[in-house]
Amino acid sequence: MKIKMNLKVLGIASFVFLAAIPAVSAGFQPYVGYSLPPLKKNNYTNTHIKVTGNQYIENKVTNLQNTGSVTMWATNDQKTPVSADYDFKVGSHNNITFNNNTPLYQGQGVAMGMQNGSWYWQEYAFVAGEVDFK
Repeated sequence: MKIKMNLKVLGIASFVFLAAIPAVSAGFQPYVGYSLPPLKKNNYTNTHIKVTGNQYIENKVTNLQNTGSVTMWATNDQKTPVSADYDFKVGSHNNITFNNNTPLYQGQGVAMGMQNGSWYWQEYAFVAGEVDFK
């Protein structure tokens, strides 16, 4: 009985520990309904831990609402850009390559920034797709 109780406690403790670890990238991860504010204000994905030394992230845009394009770029865990801007339309699939002077290494945080490709004054747009943070 005591062994079963200890195994239960160990299982719960393991779950709590694993839940506290930051998101680790493993292949394409969907993003849905990300808001693109008016006047090209920025929005960002959550930060993910790089699992490879690849100097790019891979992105596919599968849906846009209220806009024809979205501008996206890679950032470090402080939301500082580490790549050039890339324009995406529905169906676009591109690598977002890091700048040579701002590499990100395995174990570091990476996120993706985005903004509406159009200069709407009041209307929000939305984007969905998949990104592999590598």
